[in-house]
Amino acid sequence: MKRRWSMYARLREKSEVITLLLLTIFVFALALVSPVTYASADSHFSLIVSQAILEHRTIQLDAYHEVAPALFDAFDYQVDLQNGHWLYDYPTGSSIYSLPFVGIALLSGSNMLNTGDNHMWQNIISALVVAAVFLAIYRIASAYLSFWPSLTITLVSMMGSTLISTLSTALWNLCFAVLFVSLGLGLIARYDAGRSRTVHPYYLGLILFASFLSRPSTVYFILVVLLYLAIKKKGFLVRTGTVSLILLITFLVFSRISYGSWLPPYYSAGNWLNPSGYLQALYGVLLSPSRGIIVYSPYLLLVAGGMGLYALRGQQHLLFWLCALWVGFQILSVSATRMWWGGYSFGPRLLTDAIPALVLMTAVLWQDLAPRLSKRQQRSVIVVYFSLGLIAIMINSYVGLFNIKTPLWNAYPDIDQYTDYLFDWEYPQFLITNNTFHERRLNHYRQRIEQNPKLLDPYIVGQTLSVDDDPTLAIFSGWWGTDTNTSWTEVIETQILFVPEAVSDLEMVLTLTTSSFGRQPLRLYLNDTLLGSLDISGDNGTYELPVDGRLLQDGELNELDFYLPGARNPSLDELVELGIRYAPHRLGLRNVTVRFENETKTVDG
Repeated sequence: MKRRWSMYARLREKSEVITLLLLTIFVFALALVSPVTYASADSHFSLIVSQAILEHRTIQLDAYHEVAPALFDAFDYQVDLQNGHWLYDYPTGSSIYSLPFVGIALLSGSNMLNTGDNHMWQNIISALVVAAVFLAIYRIASAYLSFWPSLTITLVSMMGSTLISTLSTALWNLCFAVLFVSLGLGLIARYDAGRSRTVHPYYLGLILFASFLSRPSTVYFILVVLLYLAIKKKGFLVRTGTVSLILLITFLVFSRISYGSWLPPYYSAGNWLNPSGYLQALYGVLLSPSRGIIVYSPYLLLVAGGMGLYALRGQQHLLFWLCALWVGFQILSVSATRMWWGGYSFGPRLLTDAIPALVLMTAVLWQDLAPRLSKRQQRSVIVVYFSLGLIAIMINSYVGLFNIKTPLWNAYPDIDQYTDYLFDWEYPQFLITNNTFHERRLNHYRQRIEQNPKLLDPYIVGQTLSVDDDPTLAIFSGWWGTDTNTSWTEVIETQILFVPEAVSDLEMVLTLTTSSFGRQPLRLYLNDTLLGSLDISGDNGTYELPVDGRLLQDGELNELDFYLPGARNPSLDELVELGIRYAPHRLGLRNVTVRFENETKTVDG
């Protein structure tokens, strides 16, 4: 009987390991194949610094500025002249931890100065980090719970938060920061739960410093660990703190030599803090439709409710409440920063490194509260948790990774300039589609140009309007540019906004040059008046329609509307034929140019 039970236990253990391994591979693959990328954002120079360390034994980028000055101009907010040298403005931790990968990349012929190579390796490294974070998160939960509850919390927390929707999309400095935070918290959790007799203090000290080198916001995690050790085991505190302190002093000296200051500029709170509008920012961090952590991970409402019950019962679990303070202080500090929304990103990116603390809190709550609930109450909690978790997974793992309009939501219009859109429930980032993206952009430009027509240069009759032209002459809404330098209409209704000047009331001719995706019936409207219908054949052609000159409104916003009822999504074979990688677009017209001209009449005799 004992032998049979032992065999069953071994089989169960093997099945659990296989399940965890398969899910880890799935998470890695999901991160790897995601078409959504922010690799041109803060992290673009991270791997270039890695290459500089390998090729020139320095973090200084002077040698690359000499050969690729245009690259530095294009990403000028990421690099700066500091202490007489070109340096990356963001923490160098990710660059150091990526050295083995960049070494392999260089041996294979890649060059991080090449944008394609750079972004490809960012994608590979971040996908590997995401897989490692998944395992580290599971280790935190499993310190307190058995396999299936731990796996459930891990899946919901990973797939239903910015752990997947942020860490998978670029090699943010958050990637390695979250990994080290998760590893360190796992060591503390297993000691706290009685599963380990030690926190492995020397290893833990290294992890604390590694997280800080990745990102300064990990200071909350570091303080939690040190305070926990100070209360629980001062011997561990001394050993952990000694390792971290030695490494920190080394870092300070290095910073003084490299940057001319004891800490890099990125670590200065003065560069980030801005307490004005604090309450609005706090609401934005918690509940805004495009950055609110409760909106993007609604299952956290259960964690908040459980924390309330936990407090009412007078529970004094030290690590739980330290993690609660960690999350609370991080929310408050993010709310006090100039760009609490995290710039061009998806959801509450700046709270990503606090998610491991929420995982630990969820596990502790279930460990404590589940035995006190009836089976019916347990099932009810599980159903609600799963339901809210599925919503979060749809938002973060599907929309955040596979809706390619979510990055563009930040740019059109510029979310760093028009921050009111962060609070706009009509067009939230996680519900954006092709249609609503262009509708939002069109409404934005309509409002701005109607208020100030001089935002656009005047259009003079006879000029040609093209989607590739200077956008100060006309706004093309509903068009999409591919990797093959081709522009397509991508929704059924598209518009050209322009402000004509010195128009006459004479008859005019509208000349349209375009090709199409198959046969496309087209109806053209000028300021809501039908100009006529055309049948676009597919091949490049020129078409003309008469226009009553009185329809053009001199000095005011005018709209030329294209209605394409036959626009459709291409099949996979058609995508290959068209040379398009990924296109959830309703393709219609290609490479459109239009021109209004005064009609010329020939007089006989």
